Amino acid sequence: MSRIAPFKSLVLALAGLLLAAGTPAVAALPPLTDAQAAALQALPADPAPEALTRNSHYWVSNENRLELFEPHIRDRGGVLIGVGTDQDYLFAGWAKSDILILMDFDQAISELHHVYGIFFAEHATPAAFIEGWADTHVADVQAKIAAKFPEPGLQKRIQRAYKTARGTVLARLKKVQRHLKKLNVANFLENQDQYDHVRDLWAKRRVVALRGDLTAKGTMLAIGKLIKEQGWTLGVFYPSNAEQYFEMIPQYRENIQGLPASEKSLVIRTMGWGTQYGKADETYHYNVQPLTNFQAWTKDPKVGSSGRMLRWRTPSDIYGFSTFDKLPGAEPTPPVRQKAKPEDSKAAPDAAPATP
Repeated sequence: MSRIAPFKSLVLALAGLLLAAGTPAVAALPPLTDAQAAALQALPADPAPEALTRNSHYWVSNENRLELFEPHIRDRGGVLIGVGTDQDYLFAGWAKSDILILMDFDQAISELHHVYGIFFAEHATPAAFIEGWADTHVADVQAKIAAKFPEPGLQKRIQRAYKTARGTVLARLKKVQRHLKKLNVANFLENQDQYDHVRDLWAKRRVVALRGDLTAKGTMLAIGKLIKEQGWTLGVFYPSNAEQYFEMIPQYRENIQGLPASEKSLVIRTMGWGTQYGKADETYHYNVQPLTNFQAWTKDPKVGSSGRMLRWRTPSDIYGFSTFDKLPGAEPTPPVRQKAKPEDSKAAPDAAPATP
């Protein structure tokens, strides 16, 4: 016993040192090289649209059951291509994404992401990040925007985005935080490790925000080409509910075919076709689909839109949530005929639709 005791003490001491060191579960990402960072930032933006959907800027998401995606994208890694704003940071924390490509039809949304970048740089904790959006910090944030973006035109647009969106963003972040806390779903607004990961993406030049049109011949094809050239893996493609606003035109099919797909590549979407497919929240059906499966469907000329494609979804035990296993040629899934009550999310609906 006398020989074992010292050895046991040594083992316990070493274990204590490892715990004290806080060894991360996932290795920290290295910064991108200058060439990689330049290539990421050089992604071309699509031309500005003639008009915005409903002539509105959608500063926040109103998809209130985003936790339904979490088990499917957890630790998936790779590149995340995402439409919208706050929801992309949830996904990046859950997926442990390596690269964030934040594209939106609305240029003002990319300018709001630049404000997020300042907040992630300035605040070391989730609580400080949320508090930073409060009205008591407006003058300080405006000064930081002016210092970081001295070019007058860009600075003016970013200041306008911050001024217009600040209160809406603060309310949304608090709402999401409350909702996910009740469900005990870890997220970047509560979990320090996830927050640190998202913050690290900005610090290491692994984030780009730009205007992009899912249906245009430009940004989407360039994204696919960049991922291939850099040898990166596409982890998550999130078009939000944008697909309900357009048909599956030839260019969109080409854009999806141009994305490099692997067994890790997943499409997560929402769709306001709840009458037919069921709503998991007040507004949307939620769907998860392997990118390889989606690419197969984009080759079927008989499928005119992603919404119609969902006729072949695989329903789940969660009302309003589905996955995808079927391929073109299979029998469609029966539609939801009866009205069923969605699971209680205990979250009030926002006024605006999710960013298309």
